[in-house]
Amino acid sequence: MMNSTNNGTGWWRGATAAALALGAGLAGCATTEETRDYKGTALSELHSFYVVQSADDARGIDRLIVREIDLLGLEATSGPAAARPADVDGEITYVAKWVDDNLFKLELEIRPLSKGAEAVRAGSYLQRKQPSGMVHELLEILLPPRKVEALRK
Repeated sequence: MMNSTNNGTGWWRGATAAALALGAGLAGCATTEETRDYKGTALSELHSFYVVQSADDARGIDRLIVREIDLLGLEATSGPAAARPADVDGEITYVAKWVDDNLFKLELEIRPLSKGAEAVRAGSYLQRKQPSGMVHELLEILLPPRKVEALRK
């Protein structure tokens, strides 16, 4: 009788250990990396952005970034690097690498265009999220909340 109980307990422990290892492995694939070290212009001072279209992006990630920035109440346009307008405050570049239709890696970099300012990067690795959700998440990390003034009557 003792033997069958030990076998059941051993199986349970083995299954639990395997589940924990699998969870830890999947969590490692779904991490978000954040970097906020920059000098010069604070990102909260930027109000207009140009999103540089990635040459190998066939899924319109640049348009998703523009839409998310617009939802934040800021201005954004996108296009090729050579067409960047002179009057924008910051430039956003991105790298999107797809493993399959649902699993991809996305990295964003915001570069303030004022002299002496350094770029800020954020990356989200191997996420199974909609691209718009990942863009939103990364912009939320990179762009500080804005103070919104109440409308005066």
